[in-house]
Amino acid sequence: NIDLQNQQGETALFASSLRGYVDIARLLIESGANIDIQDKRGLTALIVTSFNGCEQIAVLLLGAGANKDRQDKHGETALMVASLRGHANIVRLLIQADANKDRQDRSGLTALMRASQYRHTHIVRLLLDSGANIDLQNNWGWTALSVAQIHGYNEIVQMLQQEIERRQMEQQDIRI
Repeated sequence: NIDLQNQQGETALFASSLRGYVDIARLLIESGANIDIQDKRGLTALIVTSFNGCEQIAVLLLGAGANKDRQDKHGETALMVASLRGHANIVRLLIQADANKDRQDRSGLTALMRASQYRHTHIVRLLLDSGANIDLQNNWGWTALSVAQIHGYNEIVQMLQQEIERRQMEQQDIRI
């Protein structure tokens, strides 16, 4: 059984994705492995690939139709994980695959908040350029801007403030 799960719920595809074994992942996908099986923590092959940053496996999984918005038990998606880990190429792939940029985890955090929290300026820019909602609040009422301010990440604070101003001006132009 190609989808046999161990006691933690991990499959061979999950394990190869976690470890970055591209050739094994390719073989398993081509052999019909279920790409969206979740382990006991709710993690999928795409989520663990987003954690370890293996772009080649992410391409394989997305190409095979992996659920790009599946959430683990904490509500985190592959985009959130790639954003907090700083894997810009995977973030870019997920955005191109039309992953939900504004999905919130159980704490209300988004990919933009995660990138802001972990000082991944380039990912903040990618998410903003793709239209991520800058006004969403987490369960404590913090926005991505609040998160950056709390951590003292001035470059991200400036980037977010400029984007807020740009979007406000854009809205005013639409109303006129």
